[in-house]
Formats: sequence, C-alpha cells, structure tokens
Amino acid sequence: MINKILLIMDPCGLVFSSKETNSKKVRFICCLSIYQHLQNKFEHCFNSEDECSPSIISCPYARMGCQTKIQRQAVASHLESATRVHLDIVSIKLRETEEAMELLHTTTFIWKIDCCSEALKQAKIGEKSALYSDPFHTKTGTDSYGYKMKVLIYPNGNGTGKNTYLSVFIIVMKGEYDAILPWPFKKKVKFELIDQQEDPAQQENVTKEIRWSHSRAFSRPTEEGNPGRGFGQFVSHTKLNTRQYIVDDTLFLRITISSPTN
Repeated sequence: MINKILLIMDPCGLVFSSKETNSKKVRFICCLSIYQHLQNKFEHCFNSEDECSPSIISCPYARMGCQTKIQRQAVASHLESATRVHLDIVSIKLRETEEAMELLHTTTFIWKIDCCSEALKQAKIGEKSALYSDPFHTKTGTDSYGYKMKVLIYPNGNGTGKNTYLSVFIIVMKGEYDAILPWPFKKKVKFELIDQQEDPAQQENVTKEIRWSHSRAFSRPTEEGNPGRGFGQFVSHTKLNTRQYIVDDTLFLRITISSPTN
C-alpha cells in the first residue's frame, strides 16, 4: 500500500507533509506533480501579451534553486526547455524537506557515566549490579511531549553477557502523555558507545540498533516501566578497555531514537 502524500504549493515555495515512504515511484510522481502545478500556474500569466514586458526576471523556480534570469516573455520557453533541470531541483528540495521533517522526530540523549571502575567493582561483588540514566522524553515533531524513556546498563553484564560484557537496555516508562501517543512504541533505538578520540575521523564507535517487535517492552506501560529491551552482549570488557572508550574513568553512551524507516 502506498502512503498518501499531501503537497501544497505557492509561487514562492513548497509546504510539504507526508507519511514516510521509500517508494521511488511515489517520489517521482510528487516531483512531476509539483512541476506541472507550477508550469500551469505561470503559463497563463507569462503568455498574456497584456502583461508581457521586456524586463528581466527570475525563473519561477528561483526560490527552489534555479538561478536563470530571463526576459518576461521568454518564461514559457524556459519552462519548457528546462523541464529536466526543474524536476531535479524539485527532487532535491523534496528530499531536503523530508530530511528536515525527520529531524523533528529524532531524539538524541547522551549519558555521561562517571567512576566506571568503581561501578564495575560494585557490580562484580553484587552490591550494585545495575545503573539507570535520568528519564528523558522523545520528540514528537515540534510538540513538547513524547514517550518517556530511560536507559539501563549492567557494568558486569546481564544474561548472556554476565561477567564479560557491558549490557545496555532501553526502558519505556509510564508517562504523563501516554494517553495521546500511538501504541505500541515503534521507533528505532540506536545505542552508541562513543570512542573519545580527539580526531572524529579516528573514532570507532560501538553501535547497535533495536527495532520494534511484538514485545511487552514496547506496549503502553501499566506500571512504572516496561521490561528493558537491548543487548546483553553490547560490548565486551576486553574491548571496552581499548582505544578511548573510557577516558578519565568516564564513558559516554549516546541513544538516538528515530523513525523506523531510517
């Protein structure tokens, strides 16, 4: 099933709203529709002898990136000869708009974890096996509400990672906006252990992702928080102590929550 896409045009630009789609066919139809809309909108004006003058004007696609300057009476000819160029311009603008909209729905949370050696020591002797981040909320477009989440780590591992791995999980918590959010939670969650190399080009971050599945972890919480979902074997203790994953006894864990189509 192809998602419907709403396009609203005016002579100065594009207002775009859509549901996510990866269909190249739909994308092309959108671009062609935009082009035909502008073509029809300006054709009558610039073919009218009463309104024509020899003044130099910008292409109707100037706001989208076409830098051509032409005489008013030559606009129709330019639109016809530059069809391919204009379609490419519209395609680029459409992609940029989709990317901008996606950023509105992407949440990044960075957890700074200090005193790593002490945390591992306490976990090994059973005094404190788990650490929890502060709660945070995901973005929902430009609105100030979203899903309430927190991150759980086991410094000395959990399950299959016991004693040899750092385990990482995401927890969907009971939040004040749950009644107006869609359920189950279907966003993509990416965990990233940041390599603290000073040169970003030399960084080798440890990254793993989880996507929605039929699990109680992603249902609407009925208690304080759902069971965690993540990786018992996120990164081994051996690897954790290489490179610059831990600097000054501190590590950084980045969690990115975004649309499942990314």
